[in-house]
Amino acid sequence: MQFMTRLYSVHLNPKEARPYESPVFVPEGFNFYAFVFGFLWALYHRIWLPAFIFIGLSICVKLAAEYGDLSLPSTFILDLGIRLMIGMAANDLRRDTLEKRGWVTSDVVIADSLLEAERRYYDRHLGHIAATLRPATA
Repeated sequence: MQFMTRLYSVHLNPKEARPYESPVFVPEGFNFYAFVFGFLWALYHRIWLPAFIFIGLSICVKLAAEYGDLSLPSTFILDLGIRLMIGMAANDLRRDTLEKRGWVTSDVVIADSLLEAERRYYDRHLGHIAATLRPATA
């Protein structure tokens, strides 16, 4: 159970015939999965450049630990710092990537969970969507 209200930005792909059927909800704040899985999380979301920057930083830390004068605690602190930065910037990177691909920000929803954010978004926009689907009457 989540005890924190979050902001979710809602992104639509205007290139689709019905973009409202497959919106992407991106939460604001720290991303735990990006913190833990970093490189793999970025690849999963097709955020290519940051993915390779993440893996490059991790390789640099490992090489510095192996061939440099970095102690084990220093290596741990550097790795943890990189992971914290990734976790804090992950959702912003995802929003930026969607924007570069031509997606538009449709709305911002405040909710306690993703499910509630989806419900609020569709409650707010269902009337507009239903009006566009109704055939015009003469």
